[in-house]
Amino acid sequence: MVAELLIKGEQVNHHTLIARLSQLLADETDAVKVDVCRCVLERVIQKTPGES
Repeated sequence: MVAELLIKGEQVNHHTLIARLSQLLADETDAVKVDVCRCVLERVIQKTPGES
């Protein structure tokens, strides 16, 4: 995902990662992939500075 963002010239930050993971969750139908995306999203949110 990070490589994809860099190739597209987008910034790699918490906001773009959360947005991209959220979109993947909305589009994905494979239960295993959904679970992986959800776990990664939870970790990114936990590591996001700022709001608690």
